[in-house]
Amino acid sequence: MAERPIMFSAPMVRALLAGTKTQTRRVLHPQPPSGYALLGIYAPRLTAVFNPGGRDRPADPDWDVPIRLPCKPGDRLWVREAFCAGRPALPSGIGIIPERRGSIDPTMKVEFAADWGEFDPPPWRSPRFMPRWASRLTLQVTSVRVQRLHEISEADAIAEGVSIQQFGWHGSVPADGAHEHIGSYAALWEHLHGPGSWDANPWVAAITFRVLRDNIDNLT
Repeated sequence: MAERPIMFSAPMVRALLAGTKTQTRRVLHPQPPSGYALLGIYAPRLTAVFNPGGRDRPADPDWDVPIRLPCKPGDRLWVREAFCAGRPALPSGIGIIPERRGSIDPTMKVEFAADWGEFDPPPWRSPRFMPRWASRLTLQVTSVRVQRLHEISEADAIAEGVSIQQFGWHGSVPADGAHEHIGSYAALWEHLHGPGSWDANPWVAAITFRVLRDNIDNLT
């Protein structure tokens, strides 16, 4: 069982806390060459193997391209999110004293942007700087699939924690009432990865998990 950090935006942390987010998709790095198909996923390190033939027409093994997946079932991922660590609240109850660079330690009070709203004070630090001890959520990985981004189903999009009102529509998804959450997820993907990222349709690891509302070091 491996333990690794994983970053989420404040809206997605709120979805984790609400219990509406049980999946996440992460782009495979590197991407297989154009025209390659998935041959299979192999243990023990959970490696996706691609070749020009895929499952239907296996090619010469010399053309295989192995790509290790970011996690496997049983792994634990501790969540990094935007935060601020500081001294306890002032006697007046107004605010907290922001941390200074290099001075974060486990005795400090931690505030989370997801609890306040992304544009409220205090000034938030990027999730990439969150130390392990400050994490309040752990994800227990239950399954990992490899697919193209556009293979996401409506049920998967709902499990990603999006709502129709949150992110609206994406022009390439038909507004027929059957793919409403896929449209919202496409808009979210573009927001996170930039213009054109949805249409690029990359290979992704679709990770399903259970949310454990505790620091990873408190779990047995």
